[in-house]
Amino acid sequence: MSFTTVAGGRHAVVGVALLLVLVCQNRHVVAQTPELFQQIDQAAEGQIPQNSDAMPVRQGSSFGFNYEIVKDQAVLEGDILLGQVNANGALISELAGRAIGLSSRFTRWPHGIVPYQFNNNSQIQLDNIARAIAHWTERTTVSFVERTDENSDQYPNYIRFDNTASCASHVGMLGNGGQPVYVSDSCSTGSIIHEIGHALGLFHEHTRPDRDNYVQIDWSLIVPGKEINFEILNVGIENYGDYDYGSIMHYGESFFSSNGNSVITVPDGIEIGQRIALSEKDIAAVNQMYAADLALAEPISSQSSDGIEIEVNVSNLGELGAHDLQLLVKLGEESIWKGMSANSNWDCLSYEHELQCTQRTMDGESDSEFTLLVDPGNTSIDDLSMTLSARNLDPDTSNNGYNESEAIWHLLEAASEELLAENERAGSDENSLSTVPSMTQPELGSATSTKQASTDSGSTGRTSITLLILLMLACCRQLPKRLIPQGRTI
Repeated sequence: MSFTTVAGGRHAVVGVALLLVLVCQNRHVVAQTPELFQQIDQAAEGQIPQNSDAMPVRQGSSFGFNYEIVKDQAVLEGDILLGQVNANGALISELAGRAIGLSSRFTRWPHGIVPYQFNNNSQIQLDNIARAIAHWTERTTVSFVERTDENSDQYPNYIRFDNTASCASHVGMLGNGGQPVYVSDSCSTGSIIHEIGHALGLFHEHTRPDRDNYVQIDWSLIVPGKEINFEILNVGIENYGDYDYGSIMHYGESFFSSNGNSVITVPDGIEIGQRIALSEKDIAAVNQMYAADLALAEPISSQSSDGIEIEVNVSNLGELGAHDLQLLVKLGEESIWKGMSANSNWDCLSYEHELQCTQRTMDGESDSEFTLLVDPGNTSIDDLSMTLSARNLDPDTSNNGYNESEAIWHLLEAASEELLAENERAGSDENSLSTVPSMTQPELGSATSTKQASTDSGSTGRTSITLLILLMLACCRQLPKRLIPQGRTI
């Protein structure tokens, strides 16, 4: 996958829509459509039900996009909410432009952290939402935090899971407070994963500008009035990677079919429309969209009466903020870390001669400077090494280190966590969600089939060895000591 919008930024992503398939019946046809269009007899305020037999479908156009109008809401491709429309069918708020990805700086969530809030959800919905959030958290660099009364000032913009009769979402962050993600008891975990994908900034895969190189649309089979759901998006669009048939954001073959036959034709052996798990390309696209560009300047050291002062300068060169930053500092076995400058927003813990400094968030296009105080003992300051990282993807790590040496604890702990997570997923029950390998992308006419890669039989052994090494080293490792920021500038 992936398909992104970039008018004003290179990272805003457009993905491909993968909707929950329902069977809607009348006396003559059986049609498979996204859940948003299921027939509902009674609808609560704020829901977007539609009965195609009972009411005509209005259409509108704004910002170069065509959409359906349902209860004064502009709806794109069945489950993408664009906002309220006026009497002429035009989008009312300028924020609607952000909702369809016209400005990457505003459509992405700051630092790659997505606050969320529940809204009168049933237990079924709560369980499915929890699984969907866990799926995103475990597989991507994006983080989710529940918004509460205590942290509401910190997170003014958030997604709100509304209990409705539909599955739908805006695309990206609107920036006007709480924005709805519609869920119902009929929305599976996979459908909610899909809707969260929209909220992160993904569109539907089948609307990529290069779509026709990979699939064929049979326009004659589309339910009359629904053709706009298959239009290619050409406004400020950029693709991330190859076309991804396996994306959780891809339409199924029979969505909006008038007779149940395939509207979307794909090469032999290819399946589309899964609502199980993120594909590898889904993951890569979101990680790229929320990437940061961290940089570590060469530290400046100077002698003082208390030891050696080390001036540290960390920068985020990208326009998007980063989160869960870690700076790993090492300086020989005899070194003693004594303090740091006040008001740096960094929290530093010393593990013998190793120092681990963390910071929750760092804004885009910003710098952070602070000073460390160390007694090096007989160690030369030339042995100083630093490594900078964050949860966000950093495509360019060439400027993330200084005089880097092998940071065994950092690497082993990261490897251990990854392998433990792998084994936990492998040993979970059959209903657990995994990552769907991205299918190959043959041009139309080729007949390529794909199979899921087999499990690495050596993973369990590697995990055991890693844990054994960690346990052996832990016996000799002292408890961490927090550096106390000094009340004066060091």
